Amino acid sequence: MAEILNGIFTAYSRYSGSGVIMIIFFVGLIYIAVTEKNSGTRTILVDVSALLLLGIFLPPVYYIYTKFINGETYWQLFWMLPIGIGLGYVASKLIREHTLSGVTLVLVVLFFGGEFISTSIEDDDLTNLSNVYRMPTEVVEVVDRLHDISDEKVIHVAFTEEFLPYVRQYDADIVMPYGYSVVTSDRPAQFFMLMSSEIADFSALEQECIHTGTEYLVLPSDRKPKRPFGHYAFRRVAEVSGYSIYQYAPTNGKVVGSD
Repeated sequence: MAEILNGIFTAYSRYSGSGVIMIIFFVGLIYIAVTEKNSGTRTILVDVSALLLLGIFLPPVYYIYTKFINGETYWQLFWMLPIGIGLGYVASKLIREHTLSGVTLVLVVLFFGGEFISTSIEDDDLTNLSNVYRMPTEVVEVVDRLHDISDEKVIHVAFTEEFLPYVRQYDADIVMPYGYSVVTSDRPAQFFMLMSSEIADFSALEQECIHTGTEYLVLPSDRKPKRPFGHYAFRRVAEVSGYSIYQYAPTNGKVVGSD
């Protein structure tokens, strides 16, 4: 039980950073609960937030989630809290009902709260999460670059392990041939094993792309091919944040890829 509770509060810490934004949010919920006359608004902002928090902090929920999904992403459940909507509503209510003092209070909170949040992200042990999505910067940059390259709304891409917990969280239009569960699987997919190899076997990867309908591969830029690159039906279309994006692009059935 102690381990589960530690995992829950670690997840909370990963989400809240310095904790200032959550303190402001909780104060805002109390303010809404006390002053809001519209029962629907109270239900959506206060009751729903309370139920979500209760569920996230329940040890059985943590146990089931970490056992069958992925403990590394448990902190992302806090994304369900209506923090932006709640704080925005409180700010507008304060300004509407107490114009001068409300504006002053909101500006003070924005100034000091923003400073604490910024400091928290910079000093966070979760290095390289310096974006509003609270995920590795390379995930955001690589996925955005894929959309710049492709004309399709839905893009079929294979990634290496470090991308798997985050890609679908960031963009549901990215379709992967395997998910994060493959990492802990007793029989991981062959495609994942090939993507994890220190030497890129593009010949075998080509077959996996054909079988799964995958058009792009994202590999570390220092990953060396098994044979000279011209032997493969792939072309490198971009390099972003230390990763190369390869497109499977056979021409007339011939293997004529070039770098």
